[in-house]
Amino acid sequence: MTQFENSENAIKRLEVENQSLKSRLDDKTQQYLKVWERDFHFGILIEDVLEKPELKHALKVLNILKQGLDVPDDFKAPTANKEEVEQLTKEIDEITKEVERLRIDKQNNDIKCSEVDKNIRNLNNEIVELKAECKKSENELAEIKMYYEKKMTELMWKNDKLTEEKEFRKFQLKKHQENSIIVNQENDKENQSQDKVQKLLMDIARLEGKLLNKDKELKVVWEKVEFYRNQLNK
Repeated sequence: MTQFENSENAIKRLEVENQSLKSRLDDKTQQYLKVWERDFHFGILIEDVLEKPELKHALKVLNILKQGLDVPDDFKAPTANKEEVEQLTKEIDEITKEVERLRIDKQNNDIKCSEVDKNIRNLNNEIVELKAECKKSENELAEIKMYYEKKMTELMWKNDKLTEEKEFRKFQLKKHQENSIIVNQENDKENQSQDKVQKLLMDIARLEGKLLNKDKELKVVWEKVEFYRNQLNK
């Protein structure tokens, strides 16, 4: 697997994690709103209870009793009795504890939401970095593609030149063969012509070897160009 493919897979994985964290953040936000609503509700409930005149009167009576004093005869509760006051006091304690618990839940929830936000920011930063790496990989692949296309063009040009030279050598060989037939009766000229023919045959064989090697190089370069072109098109 190439670096480009690894980067793409990493980006997809991080985007999935990012979406998952955003969903968790939404859930935590909804939980926070519910806690806030309950907190607000109990706050109003406490205020309503504390504003009851019976409770105010009863608390004054309890305060006097706690000090070890006798309650004056004319200090009578309008409607509340001791049991009602104790019941209201108990309810206030329970409500206060519930509110405190909800406030603690809210604080914990705020901390969790902050952690989720931090994770999302970190993931977004990683995604930006990986996208930059992908862009860099794309540029590198484009440069490699251009290099091998240029190399292929050069090899094709050299291949054409070698083909032209080969044809020219064949033409020269043909001319020498014709000349050797004309001067076949003269031994010295015949030997010289045969030497030239042999040399031309060797030149042709050498050029054909070079041409074969260039064809192999051209094939390798072409395969690389096709590979990088396919990588860029993915």
